[in-house]
Amino acid sequence: MVIIRINFLLLVFILSIFKQSYAQDPIKLVDERNRLVPIQFYQYNETLSLDANPKKLISAKWTETLVNHQSYISGFWIKFDVQNNTDKTLFGVDHPNRFERMIIEKSINTTQFIRGRKYITDVRRDDTGFTIFENFDKKHFFDNIQFEILPGEKLTVYDFVQSVPYNRWHGLQNPVETLSIMYWPELLKEKKTRMFILLGFCLFVGGFLIIFIIHVIVDFNWDYIFMMLTALGIGFLWVTTHRIGMGWFIDMPIWTTISEYYVLVLSAAWIAFTQFIYRLINSEGEFQEKWISWFHYGYISMVGFTMVINAIMLINWPQDYVMDLNTYPVQEIGLGPSFIPPLAIVISFAIWLIPMIGVAGFCIYKNHPIAIYALISMLFMLFLPLKYLVIKFLPAGRMLDLALSNEVVLAMMLSMLSFTASTRNKYIKKRYLETQLTLKESYARFVPEELTSQLQKDSILNVELGDQRSMEMAIFFSDIRDFTSISEKLSPEETFAFVNTYLSQMVPIVKKHKGFVNKFIGDAIMALYPGRNDDAVECAIDMFQALRKFNRQRELEEKAPIRIGIGINTGLMMLGTLGNEDRMEASVISNSVNLASRIEGLTKTYKVPCILSGHTVEKLTPNKYHLRWIDRVQVKGKEEYTEIYELMDCYEENRMIKLQENTPIFLRGIEQWKAGELKEAGAIFRGLIEDDPDDYVPYIYWNRCKNGERWVEDGLGTRFLDMLRRSSD
Repeated sequence: MVIIRINFLLLVFILSIFKQSYAQDPIKLVDERNRLVPIQFYQYNETLSLDANPKKLISAKWTETLVNHQSYISGFWIKFDVQNNTDKTLFGVDHPNRFERMIIEKSINTTQFIRGRKYITDVRRDDTGFTIFENFDKKHFFDNIQFEILPGEKLTVYDFVQSVPYNRWHGLQNPVETLSIMYWPELLKEKKTRMFILLGFCLFVGGFLIIFIIHVIVDFNWDYIFMMLTALGIGFLWVTTHRIGMGWFIDMPIWTTISEYYVLVLSAAWIAFTQFIYRLINSEGEFQEKWISWFHYGYISMVGFTMVINAIMLINWPQDYVMDLNTYPVQEIGLGPSFIPPLAIVISFAIWLIPMIGVAGFCIYKNHPIAIYALISMLFMLFLPLKYLVIKFLPAGRMLDLALSNEVVLAMMLSMLSFTASTRNKYIKKRYLETQLTLKESYARFVPEELTSQLQKDSILNVELGDQRSMEMAIFFSDIRDFTSISEKLSPEETFAFVNTYLSQMVPIVKKHKGFVNKFIGDAIMALYPGRNDDAVECAIDMFQALRKFNRQRELEEKAPIRIGIGINTGLMMLGTLGNEDRMEASVISNSVNLASRIEGLTKTYKVPCILSGHTVEKLTPNKYHLRWIDRVQVKGKEEYTEIYELMDCYEENRMIKLQENTPIFLRGIEQWKAGELKEAGAIFRGLIEDDPDDYVPYIYWNRCKNGERWVEDGLGTRFLDMLRRSSD
């Protein structure tokens, strides 16, 4: 029995020695890489306070596990041993954004000597900087504590751990006390690089935020509102929080990271993003299914409801949930800063993203180009929850985190959103301009665009009743001869088809020569030429050329040719709008318009195709056109007389040459008629009639000579005036 007891005690002693030696095995530094200290290397002391004397730490009793979770609130010490198996001497301890005090114990040369027994380095929070600028001239860098360890040397690290209120981002799998060790120059480089990436990303988001704010101020648009809110939410997360942003580097309070504030800001940014995307893919109404609207707004309502709950909890923060760890113990997996676990948030993101990606794909299939940008933006955003799941559940996830950080993904997403908003606004403006152009073209079919331009209006929408402008223009009238007899042989449909076919040939010629049609009066065209008088004359010449071509086509169709008459006058007129508020039209008011119409009517009397008034001839380029003086007439109701001329360029070449040859003879006859030599003048006109029976003007003057009608300096004979008035009526 005694031997059994001795053997049992010996076994217990051996196991205790083995257990003690295992617990005190050092973490071995074998290279310069970041080495996470495994939790099994830690020893715990939950009795000593933050201000404990290093001597007490060295002599204190330590346990292999944390006994009471409430110690995270009151604070506890951990220790572990480190052995340097490299040729480097300068290393650093990396804390996960928390640091209060750390003591390093060595048994050889160091910077501080205590009672001749142990050498220690004691670093407190005050020994590190609280801001970026304070840390650049410090030995340590924020929560990264530098220490020196010679090759082959061993040392013990004591670190005080406290989380008040408790940081629920941490669980038993990723405890608050987790530390890592790395070669100091590399650790410093990594941390500074990370800090500058965060700083650059915050400035990047700030730049986008300023741009969006400017857009909202200058050109209010809901797209920019939602993009501004998205950028604002991302900016707040990356500036104020410790976990993913600059919070630790600028000494922001810990509640921004471990309270419901985090979820509130995240949710606000997410709602703004989802609303922007929804508006984007539904901007043209390509997808009008009700279920997608119900799904989207139902989802938004759910997120909004959780925001309200989180806001109420934030008002009462901190709660027992983060202060009483006996009642609410630390879980195996970190639960996050809210009653909603991070995994649930990630899944909720995917619940909205996946169907909306399908909707965007459908819109792209329906030839909705803007949906392409929405799809790309959502794929960037979907990458974040997928990345979270890969990091959490796959061994290679950490490599993905290093290769493509959240900042890179969000920067690309924000850039895409900005580009998308800009493209969509350009697209909307393009569609608006196309609509305006279509509307303008439609209006121009009824109200000439040139008329609104002459009224100095940008759009027909700006034209108001009573708008007017006084200006000099050439007025052009054309009319189909014997139209009544032609239309009597046609049905109404055929009549309209005939007139529209004719006008489709003539109206482009008006525009070609910088004129515009003011109105159609049945088969007649009234056009205005605000520029040179030559434009109106050139138009008349081209119209007769087009008419000859038009008649040749009619002859092929065994239809009778048509004839037209053109009258052109120039004068001052009032261009404006007439009518009332419900119905108005653009028109011109002037005696010059009336005279142009009368002159066009005189083409029937003199049987010539085109007549110009003396006012028009005076403003033509000299010697450019072949003109023949015809007469001097008086418009009904007016006392002054108007010279009228025949435009011979309207004829075919052979006919024009014949008229040119006879013009000097005709003018000689006119001179003799004016001189009262009626017999001699009549003989000349008689000779012209015999030489060219198709020229009706000499016949008129031969008839005057025969009837004894003389030239009167202040006008024509009364009888002839009545005839002209009747013909012009």
